[in-house]
Amino acid sequence: MTGEHFLIKLAQIGLQFAVFTAVLPLLTRSGRALAEHQIVGIKLILDHQFALLFSAIAPYLVFHWMSNAPQVWVWRLASLPLAIFLICEMAVQGLRIRKLGSGTDVPAHSSRTVLLLLFFPAPFVCGAEFWNVARGSFPVYLTGVIWLLVPAAIQFWGLVVHLTRITD
Repeated sequence: MTGEHFLIKLAQIGLQFAVFTAVLPLLTRSGRALAEHQIVGIKLILDHQFALLFSAIAPYLVFHWMSNAPQVWVWRLASLPLAIFLICEMAVQGLRIRKLGSGTDVPAHSSRTVLLLLFFPAPFVCGAEFWNVARGSFPVYLTGVIWLLVPAAIQFWGLVVHLTRITD
């Protein structure tokens, strides 16, 4: 199957992001409660990384369940749940942006700003995945899978910067 090793590497990267995201607040905030925008950022990272893990594994399942079907069908069928996740995630992020907009403790470089910046390219990636359900292209599928890393990586960087600031 095309790109199988690359998909496995992406899954490993996604798991590492998820683990670091879970551990970082424990190491940096010793007993302090997380702010709402930090929790929203952690949720974004975990949402995307678990979707990445599933998206990296789904083509294998489709390929073997369909008894070595042509790869075009693997990418078509794998693109559908990815496209559905992306559209649902845009709705969830829209709700999170609205919720954060009502808070007063959100700094200017906050998760809300990151969510807004990432919200605009997402419909194009989502549309490409829906288009790929008819096309069945590995590069298009891979673009959607790699997109799952982008918001998480940017949010993780912001989380690291925010949680490791010395404010005592």
